[in-house]
Amino acid sequence: KNPMIETVFPLEEYQSRVRNVRKAMSRDGFEVLLIFGARQWYRDHYIRYMANYDTPGRPSIMVLPLEDEPALLIGDDWDLERAREVTWVQEVRATFDLAASTVEVLRSIRLREGKFGIAGGEGYGYSALEAFPSNIYSSVKEAFSTIQIDGASQMMDNIRAIRSPREIEVLRKASKVSDEGAEAFYATVKEGISERELWTEIWYAMESAG
Repeated sequence: KNPMIETVFPLEEYQSRVRNVRKAMSRDGFEVLLIFGARQWYRDHYIRYMANYDTPGRPSIMVLPLEDEPALLIGDDWDLERAREVTWVQEVRATFDLAASTVEVLRSIRLREGKFGIAGGEGYGYSALEAFPSNIYSSVKEAFSTIQIDGASQMMDNIRAIRSPREIEVLRKASKVSDEGAEAFYATVKEGISERELWTEIWYAMESAG
């Protein structure tokens, strides 16, 4: 089993998220969920939410079946060791061909009738389907020609909108830390001070606050 390092959220939090997502997948007829993550504009929020993995460079995908074990596919082989440390997902692979690896994982799981859902990568007016790489979409569609592919962002947003007690606790702490940074800003900013000096004071205040 992965020796997942201690994170802001315990393993039980991610297990609860998976249960909630799978319940919604079953309701909406999704057989599997492809969760896309990209570094550009920090469009890896769903990967972070589900797998606790932040995408540092090349895109990543989490394959979450309705019943089988999930897989995390990352595009940076140099980040494989860290990825396996921070995530609870047992199967973590580094690949330079995300399209082929996604199809390979999909073929290894038990698939029945149902839709493939796509989430992640949204932002700046783009939906998940519009942001999803066309080469991966085409490869999946070619391998599973009878399967419908649909967006699952709204389903995920509805789940994330209901905060768990642990999430509320973390949000309160983050707000307190942000307040400390704002107070340091107002106490330090003045004519002649450099942005580096200002940021140093803000960062120190926030670090000291936890």
